[in-house]
Amino acid sequence: MAGQRRGVRTGLLAALLLVIGVALGLSQGHAQTPLVLSRYPYIQSPTTSSVVIAWDTNRAATSRVDYGLTPDFGLWVASDVPATRHALTLTGLSAGTRYWYRVEGDGATLMGGESFRSAKGPDAANVSFAVLGDSGSGSPDQVAVAQQMLKHAPDFVLHTGDVVYDRGEAENYGPRFFDIYRDILKSTAFFPSLGNHDYGTDNGQPYLDAFYLPANNPDGTERYYSFDYGDARFIALDVETDYAPGSPQYTWLEQQLRDRQALWTFVFFHKPPYTSSSHKNDADLPPIRQHLSPLFERYGVDVVFNGHDHDYERTVPIRDFYPDGKGVAYVVSGGGGARLYEAGQSSFTAYSESAFHAVFVAIDGPVLSLQAIRADGTLMDSYVLDRSTEAPVVTPVPTPVLIPGSSALGLWVLAFLILAAFVAASYYLFGRRRARAG
Repeated sequence: MAGQRRGVRTGLLAALLLVIGVALGLSQGHAQTPLVLSRYPYIQSPTTSSVVIAWDTNRAATSRVDYGLTPDFGLWVASDVPATRHALTLTGLSAGTRYWYRVEGDGATLMGGESFRSAKGPDAANVSFAVLGDSGSGSPDQVAVAQQMLKHAPDFVLHTGDVVYDRGEAENYGPRFFDIYRDILKSTAFFPSLGNHDYGTDNGQPYLDAFYLPANNPDGTERYYSFDYGDARFIALDVETDYAPGSPQYTWLEQQLRDRQALWTFVFFHKPPYTSSSHKNDADLPPIRQHLSPLFERYGVDVVFNGHDHDYERTVPIRDFYPDGKGVAYVVSGGGGARLYEAGQSSFTAYSESAFHAVFVAIDGPVLSLQAIRADGTLMDSYVLDRSTEAPVVTPVPTPVLIPGSSALGLWVLAFLILAAFVAASYYLFGRRRARAG
């Protein structure tokens, strides 16, 4: 009996030692797994007083960012909640100022010695930004365009959509976006817009998971948004969802245009209202032109940037809806890295070319200089807009109903209708007089 008890105790002790051994082994195995970055830190949503720094790690860990005006930092923000996806907001920044930062996880430095600039305020004399689209293929051409952006060092980047091919898959955001732009993203923010390919997976959820964008709209979504940088307002739209008059997006867009105080206004989204390339006859483009372009002309938008067609095209200033207005220039920048389409020519085309490229815009007070640069660094197109020589933008109250591209015809039709009404009224009065006379 005593031997039986000793056997049971021995068995229990052995089982306990086995459990302890397994637990120790697991903890040692976990400790031996080094914490590393699985997605390099990237700058998001810079304002004049704050910025978001995001990164991913290979296992759950705490988060911390040290930052300051010098490499000695002095300020910090942290989260004690272990996570593999990290995003911390740095606050208390001064406008247009360079800050140094260091990223940590579980108390260990993951990246140090990098810097960024907070957004410039409305009094900033100079602002620069880059534009590209249809990039997310992971091709050598995408890498070549990225090198041009790194060389030109813009304040920030606008992306006109189709961030990741083929269907905006979550697993492709690393190799086809974050890895390729890693050296840009650590100091320069991208402001993207949704393309049709980005909607291919779970209605664009991987895009929404990857980016930390403003949600300053009535839907509380990051699918469309606006931000101010320098003396300019930038508006990102989502033309894969409802944008027709009466929709929340349309109403919000008009308010953003009507209430702005900035000198410059830019709008960017994926599908172009005006294009001469492969998508020129697509059935979903005329509604965009019919619904949105009147707002752009009415409220004096300076440039509208689009993608979708894999080429470069810049239009002349278009006045289809307000013939007496200053006109709106449309730029298709869809040569970011995906297979190119043949460029076309239309009556509204100022320049077009099928080439991998990025667009670089520099604002110096009232003067805008735009350059389209090929992937090999050569100049493809240039455009200068001097607001100091323009008449002030006057916002008309009524929204005219004209046929896009046929303003003169619309006026002739209106004149004919007025004349016909006058003739009919005269005939009616003349008939009444004859009847009385009889």
